[in-house]
Amino acid sequence: MAMYNDNFAYDFAFGQEGERIVAAIFNDIMQGSDKVEVKRDRLVSRTGNVAVEIATDDRPSGLSISQVDWYTFLLSGDQYSDDVMVAIKTERLRRLVARYQAEPGHTKRGGDGGRFLMVLVPVQELLLPNI
Repeated sequence: MAMYNDNFAYDFAFGQEGERIVAAIFNDIMQGSDKVEVKRDRLVSRTGNVAVEIATDDRPSGLSISQVDWYTFLLSGDQYSDDVMVAIKTERLRRLVARYQAEPGHTKRGGDGGRFLMVLVPVQELLLPNI
């Protein structure tokens, strides 16, 4: 974990490292890499949740079988208008989904006649530390 340091050279190098991490994620997205999954959620404005697919036709799919390193949610709808994007490591997202899958009301069927099983994760939870 990076600790605070008020030395300019240290902070500058820390910032540059962050730029390299974000550039790598965007580069993977632009090249259609299999390291990043991009999801655009239009209902997040209304529900406050992102929907994470875990099964299709009662078989594991989506996050359950994903081998990507990152999930990136583009938040859409009238409150976000594609102005916010949240990237989260897949393993961290799996821990969040497991937590909410166990809570009543957070697992829903939807899409294409209810073929997809999704876990609804409050969008603000994507930013919590120590998950």
